[in-house]
Amino acid sequence: MTILPAETRMAGVSLDVGDLDAMTAFYRDVLLLDVIAARGGVVTLGKGGQVLVTLRHRPGLPRGTRRSAGLFHTALLHPDQAALAAVLASVAVNSPDLYTGSGDHLVSQAFYLDDPEGNGVELYYDRPRTEWTWQNGRVKMATLFIDPSEFILGHITPEARNYVESAPDTRGALAEADGQVVGHVHLKVGNTAAAKNFTSTCSASR
Repeated sequence: MTILPAETRMAGVSLDVGDLDAMTAFYRDVLLLDVIAARGGVVTLGKGGQVLVTLRHRPGLPRGTRRSAGLFHTALLHPDQAALAAVLASVAVNSPDLYTGSGDHLVSQAFYLDDPEGNGVELYYDRPRTEWTWQNGRVKMATLFIDPSEFILGHITPEARNYVESAPDTRGALAEADGQVVGHVHLKVGNTAAAKNFTSTCSASR
């Protein structure tokens, strides 16, 4: 079985949003991304100068539903468990109502939430590939419960704790939050067979 190199990375994700100010505040103050640029109705956010999320203002945008085709979630990959714990703690302090669950997938540790307009977000950390287990030619995976409070208490640094507990307008920089990338995106489709055929056709034509 061929797997992608560990260094493979995605570019940023662009989202159309109805309330640009509220969504900017969420990705900046809750998910701890930096505003890189804000021009007209477009705001780009990321880390270390790398754009991870672009918000495009679309007034009157209808809210998506869980059964509608489109984005399922954007997955933000963190460089280590301390960085993940810092962002997860920020979610717990600022937007606990948006949290939806967790999963230890053996190859990764992940926590899930929705942004204020219903777009799914995954916050996760990849275990080193040397720790993966193979079974019958496939990477062994699962979905096991992770207690988010225990994860935060076990991995957050004192500096990150102080940062999260400070008002957004008084914060400085947080080193633990650097190094995030978009790890993957998952999509929802209305017709599984048609979507599978489309992706197969695209792969064959490359």
